[in-house]
Amino acid sequence: MDLQYGGNVILLFSLGLTLAQPCEKTDNVVSGIVNLSAEVRKIDNKITNLLERLEARPTVNTGLLDFYAVKKGDCVGYDISGHNVDKETCAVLCHQHCQCVGFVYTLRPEESIRCWLKHEICDTPTNIGETQTYYKHCKRRSLGLLDYYAFKEGTCEGNDISSYDVDKETCAVLCHQDCQCVGFVYTLHNEASIRCWLKREICETPTSMTKTQTYYKHCGKRPLGLLDLYAFKEGDCSGNDISSHDVDKETCSVLCQQQRQCVGFVYTLHPEASKRCWLKREICDTPTSLSETQVYYRHLGKCL
Repeated sequence: MDLQYGGNVILLFSLGLTLAQPCEKTDNVVSGIVNLSAEVRKIDNKITNLLERLEARPTVNTGLLDFYAVKKGDCVGYDISGHNVDKETCAVLCHQHCQCVGFVYTLRPEESIRCWLKHEICDTPTNIGETQTYYKHCKRRSLGLLDYYAFKEGTCEGNDISSYDVDKETCAVLCHQDCQCVGFVYTLHNEASIRCWLKREICETPTSMTKTQTYYKHCGKRPLGLLDLYAFKEGDCSGNDISSHDVDKETCSVLCQQQRQCVGFVYTLHPEASKRCWLKREICDTPTSLSETQVYYRHLGKCL
């Protein structure tokens, strides 16, 4: 072999190795970026799917929906936000928002957003099918006994305790006064001489009947009270009082519910206290130690 030729071959071979090394490194980097991008896309898809599931998931019955008055129809405008959630979740979202005084909910199939939170709401909704306007009671009126019942459209036959020709609120009172009563059927049919039917047992799926509703006394247990919607801690929070009252604890929770400023209350059982209920416009997260005294938070300290 010619030495010069051999030297050129070796030189070219060495140069090829030198040039090949950066190319291999570049290929590895590019390959890594491609793989990373694929992983990012997978994660992004998972997050998107999770958010879609969270947005559309049904919730357990918190009972909050029972504290709203409802009218058929729509109230246009004054939207805070819109959500594609079930009705119970919509009620929770409204209660967690300080400005929300109610919401409009629609079941129309063409609507992608079903729940519309409102910072103002009309008294007379416009007539739109499959749409209802819900009013937060602290804005409209104090709670009545009827508000502590869940209801479904339709009737449940049989298992009657007694029947009365009374209004719906009175029917709810009569049921609560009867230990056996787990609910009632109420009809608005013009030809009905009896409108209220108290039940000792009640079906889960009412049979279809127009202008008739089945009311459930919270699974036959005691009625849900407003106090059940408060979290509480032992101790006291001083200052930021709206007003004070010498009332029982349940009444104190009702008074707070009726005040839009009220975010909770302090209640004491001290025998020397002339006032037991103290409504608060602001409330501490960590109460100071005080015996026989509790701090109640409206929806875990969130304003309604």
